[in-house]
Amino acid sequence: LRAGRSPRLCIAVSIVVGLLGAAVLAPLAGPLLSVFNQEAVEQQALSFFRLSALFFPLAVVTLALNGVLLGFLYVHVVVAVTCVVGCVTLASALPLYLRTDLGLVAFAVAIGLGAACGVALSLAYLLRGAPRRKFGLDLGLRGIGLADVR
Repeated sequence: LRAGRSPRLCIAVSIVVGLLGAAVLAPLAGPLLSVFNQEAVEQQALSFFRLSALFFPLAVVTLALNGVLLGFLYVHVVVAVTCVVGCVTLASALPLYLRTDLGLVAFAVAIGLGAACGVALSLAYLLRGAPRRKFGLDLGLRGIGLADVR
């Protein structure tokens, strides 16, 4: 049960931190944007900020997965996933912005799509049969206690 404990703990903690971050950032959208004292920008950016806050857990999990992949020396996978994420984000942002009336929200949606694609690709690579068994990633949260989190 000790095999792969650190990567599993890293991913579990990143999920919790991402969700807590989203819970804190989403309600603070209005007050944070009002600091700039530009009401026109505030109205347009409010929905963008809230949607971006909802995608914050994906960003944190992506960082954790990239750290795990780098720890296992899968640098080539991190580079490939990053390239795919960039392509997906650009390929979805431009049509969403130019062909819909979403405005700034189109970019938030595109960033979320790219982040979701990155998480899916990283997990698909890590959870293949051989690496999953080799690094103990198939154990889930078993063997991780509250003392490990502290």
